[in-house]
Amino acid sequence: MILLLAVVGAAGCAQVSPISSEVAAPAGMVLIESRFLEADTILAAPKIVVLSGREATISILEPVLLPGAKETTTGLTLSILPKLEGTMVRYSGNCTVRQLAQGVKSTTLATLVTREMWFTGEAPLGRQETFLLADDARTPGIQVQICFTLFPAAAPATKP
Repeated sequence: MILLLAVVGAAGCAQVSPISSEVAAPAGMVLIESRFLEADTILAAPKIVVLSGREATISILEPVLLPGAKETTTGLTLSILPKLEGTMVRYSGNCTVRQLAQGVKSTTLATLVTREMWFTGEAPLGRQETFLLADDARTPGIQVQICFTLFPAAAPATKP
């Protein structure tokens, strides 16, 4: 899997500003920050901005050639639907991680491991929610961290 590294504040969500001060963000935009960790390794840390009440999907996939010249993908997909309610966010979604099993790929054999979870909840803006995507109690699994921040609207541009 391609390792993507992004720095996100340990105590909460990062502060994000709009790209341009001349364009205001529509009201009700939510920044969704996520991190996927396996042991102490960050596998990915994607972010996306979405309108409240709209589903967002992030996919980070890598093509893999399997025995017999069959091509598939490994990686992660996060789909999430946030809905702002005052200073709270109600959310629901699912997460899928697909990996080659360690030590089980050769020219004649490859084993893929797919982990999937569905979740729903409610969180105050800025608080990190953590889920564990695990096969069973014997494996450490993948920790999924999600944090919601109200995407700030830019102040109207002023002409000198």
